Amino acid sequence: MGLTVFDAVRRRLTKVTWEKALPFEPLIPNATTIRATREARAGKVTKAADLDALFAGLSESERARFKDAGRLPAAGTGCAASREAR
Repeated sequence: MGLTVFDAVRRRLTKVTWEKALPFEPLIPNATTIRATREARAGKVTKAADLDALFAGLSESERARFKDAGRLPAAGTGCAASREAR
């Protein structure tokens, strides 16, 4: 391409200056994400061998919530199905 690293950086910074915007959307976590991250770092997470085991360990109300959102896999289609597809 014939550009030095300096030229490439200068061009990118010039474009940022002209557009007064970053060339990407910065990730700003919401309160739920921040709380979940803190809980995970503190070790307050549920561990399971695979997706099927995780969903099997959910309470009825938790399963219903995931099912209503269309996120609960059918029995036997969790991680095992994902591994077979690879």
